[in-house]
Amino acid sequence: MHPTEPDANPLKNWMDSHDKFLDVNPETFVLPAHNLPFFGVRERLRELINHHEDRMLAVEEHCVSPQTAKALLPVMFKRKLDARQTMMALGEAIAHCHLLMHRNRLERNLVDGVYRFTSIDPDLTRRAHPGQHDAPDDTPILV
Repeated sequence: MHPTEPDANPLKNWMDSHDKFLDVNPETFVLPAHNLPFFGVRERLRELINHHEDRMLAVEEHCVSPQTAKALLPVMFKRKLDARQTMMALGEAIAHCHLLMHRNRLERNLVDGVYRFTSIDPDLTRRAHPGQHDAPDDTPILV
C-alpha cells in the first residue's frame, strides 16, 4: 500500500498473478528476486496462496469486533517491529483488509478519524478455525 493510492488492492493483483503461473511447466527453473533459485514453482505458489488465505481468515476472525490496521499487526507478525517494519507491516495489513473488502468479507468504517475493519461474512463461523492458523510471520514479506 502507498499513501498515493489509499484505496488500491495490490494483494488482489498479486494473488491473481499467482493463478496465472500455476500452469507453468513444473520443470521451470525459477530465478526469484529474493532468495535462491529453485525448481517447483507450482508448489511454491500454492504455499504462498495458502499462507495468505490463512492470514486473511485469521484477520477476519480477529475483526469480529471493529479493529484498526495497527491492531491486526500481532495477528500477522509475531515479533516486535521497529518503525520501518511497522510501516511496511501496516501496508501489508491494509492490503489484506482491502482484498477482504473486495471479497465482501470485511467492511471499513471511519470512526473518530480512524478506519476500523469489521467482519461481515455470515459464513465466517463455519469457515473459522481459531488457534489453528499458521504462526504469524517474523517480518513483513517482501516479494
